[in-house]
Amino acid sequence: MLPFKLFAHCIPVYGANRSIICDLQRKSFEFIPNILFEIITKHEGKTINQIEDLYGIENSDSNREYFNFLIEKEFIFFCDEEEMTLFPKLNLEWSSPVKITNAIIDFNKSTDTIQYMGKIANELNVLGCTVLELRFYDDIQIEKLAEVLDYFSNHRVRMINLLIKYNPKLLSSIGDFCFKYQRVNFVYFHSAPEEKSELLKTSYTYVTLFEKILAGHECCGAISPIHFRSNVQNFTENLQFNSCLNRKVGIDVEGNIKNCPSSRVSFGNIKNSSLIEVIGNETFKSYWGINKDQIKVCKDCEFRYICSDCRIYIENENDLYSKPAKCNYDPYTSEWKEVTTI
Repeated sequence: MLPFKLFAHCIPVYGANRSIICDLQRKSFEFIPNILFEIITKHEGKTINQIEDLYGIENSDSNREYFNFLIEKEFIFFCDEEEMTLFPKLNLEWSSPVKITNAIIDFNKSTDTIQYMGKIANELNVLGCTVLELRFYDDIQIEKLAEVLDYFSNHRVRMINLLIKYNPKLLSSIGDFCFKYQRVNFVYFHSAPEEKSELLKTSYTYVTLFEKILAGHECCGAISPIHFRSNVQNFTENLQFNSCLNRKVGIDVEGNIKNCPSSRVSFGNIKNSSLIEVIGNETFKSYWGINKDQIKVCKDCEFRYICSDCRIYIENENDLYSKPAKCNYDPYTSEWKEVTTI
């Protein structure tokens, strides 16, 4: 019998009560017991018979069941020792050539930020921003929404997500709108009369309605399985950096420049400050390197490398390494007290 080897894109992550295998190619994950994590991380390169000898005949049935699972899920393959060197581990280093990868801009009925959108778009373009989230807490006319997006028509941003207050007229025209603005990837309607989700086939935009009323940035920071991302980009970034605030800039409804619109710390206002200058501030970048292996409770969670995070809403405001306040998962019992969707 040949020794087993994990496929390079299948990476086990240890948790306090259970572990997972992240399949970064299929963008999925599977739960495994911690004893199986031990087997595949400590004894990779051994045969199944050698594993059975190590763990005793009394565990033979369990071990066979484990390997049947690994084979069925295509997490492992078998090859001789000489061939092992032909299959190196995946490079898990993360880097980006841009200074800012993503930005959030908040709007309400009193916001006058729109008149500065030309400046914002130009500076985000210089910084290399590729993902943009626009959040509208009050009614917005589709013409005004189009005006905002037009500023990014010749921009390097490749994904735009919209959070909009529900309006039946706006909803009825969102299909044509997304067909025109192809970079709109997700549209979320808050304060809606029902909960539903649909994929617009003309633009491959996901449109989601949810009933929860959002009046401001307090909606930020919720931890939920629907936000988990098991892919190479997210996994490798989470290993080294903060999964929420790394390379991010936010502008709140008053135009204040922050790490996130929910933050209480401002680094200036878009009316008289430059995003480019703010990004050069070392204090602004101080959150970027707080990864999940440093955060209390999170460091023991099996989801830590595929999960979002929040360093703004935390359990202990005096401890930057405190668990996210809006996370209801307990990695020591593997139980969700309550699953937050938004």
